[in-house]
Amino acid sequence: MKKVMVISLVLIVALLCEKIPFDYRNKYVGDYIFTKRYHFFYPPNNTIDTTYSDVIEGYVRHGKESNQIELYYDNYINSFGENEKSIIQVIVTRTGVFENYSNPSGKFINSTNIEFTFPSKALGGIGGTTYTGIKKN
Repeated sequence: MKKVMVISLVLIVALLCEKIPFDYRNKYVGDYIFTKRYHFFYPPNNTIDTTYSDVIEGYVRHGKESNQIELYYDNYINSFGENEKSIIQVIVTRTGVFENYSNPSGKFINSTNIEFTFPSKALGGIGGTTYTGIKKN
């Protein structure tokens, strides 16, 4: 009887924790420092490649669905002068690859590094904005 109570108590404590036990997304969840790089190529030889010096303190959290994560990766000032956060939900596989069929494409390089890109096309050119993130300790 004592063993059953101890096992029950351990299971209850594990289920009440913020992290979901045995969830493959746990290794990616945490606070990150993101850098932003804008790269664009206009034929024949015009290239724009800008790495922004600002770093963005963001995060990766569990998403709404069992295979999603929530990314907060950037912020900006909207037309009303208010600070807006860029937050998206993406499907991530067990290997860390994003499975969204639109924006963004990306992956976790390992449990502490992430990279994803929002592609863009305009006026005959092609490029995008790439975010790289490093998990804070």
